[in-house]
Amino acid sequence: MCQLEVRNVGSYVQHGVLEMYVYDPISYEFWGLVRSQRDEIPRLIPPLNLPWVSQVLGIEFQLFNDGLQVFYSNGDVFKDPEEVFQERE
Repeated sequence: MCQLEVRNVGSYVQHGVLEMYVYDPISYEFWGLVRSQRDEIPRLIPPLNLPWVSQVLGIEFQLFNDGLQVFYSNGDVFKDPEEVFQERE
């Protein structure tokens, strides 16, 4: 975890964020912090716990050989950011 991520974790925890996910598309490193209530201590989600379904957002994270894929609750795949930007042009 880099210094920027460590600073962000503290900020997110302080401001009551229930879920935080970090993914590195180069190393395929994926981790998250989750809690059910603002006054709880967040718990770590290491890659070993994938697939993971977000209790707050209802989305599913799955790690494949070519990287992380995120699915909506209906099973549709999230679009890559490049696809979304191209559609907006």
